[in-house]
Amino acid sequence: MRIACIGSRDISDETEKLLIEIGKFIAFKDWTIVSGNALGSDASYAKGANLVDPTKVWLHLPWPSYNSGLIVRGNVIRPHNPQDSILAEKHHPAYPNLSQGVKKLMDRNAGILLDSDAVLAVLNPKKMGGGGTGHGWRIAGALGIPRLDLNGQKLEDVFEFLEKYEKTISKR
Repeated sequence: MRIACIGSRDISDETEKLLIEIGKFIAFKDWTIVSGNALGSDASYAKGANLVDPTKVWLHLPWPSYNSGLIVRGNVIRPHNPQDSILAEKHHPAYPNLSQGVKKLMDRNAGILLDSDAVLAVLNPKKMGGGGTGHGWRIAGALGIPRLDLNGQKLEDVFEFLEKYEKTISKR
């Protein structure tokens, strides 16, 4: 099972600890984290999984040097795919007006979701539209991918959510 692990760059120490534990759990289950290699949430999930098995971390990069210091030997790099822009544009209200760099970040969001069976997200309620994480959240909803907002969730609830979908997803 591949889990999109996305979220805000601005997280608390408590949330960081939660995401590290989630990353460990996913790797222990022999599942894969699919993420965007951003600071904050993305890095925290990956940190946990990298402690168990770095090959269980798939990183969608908008460009090759994107946060390269966070990449660990064994991580699977998924380079930018221009085809992802079709889905990214469909779910971003101002896509044509974005800079090329921001478009690649939004394309990356689409690639992450196209590679995933479930979504864990730390949504930032302070950002209008949810920012990049909100963009990914909307794509997941449109694709019918099971998703869980981690705000206010306990670790046990997250494990239960993932295990609930494991059997359903593995039959696809």
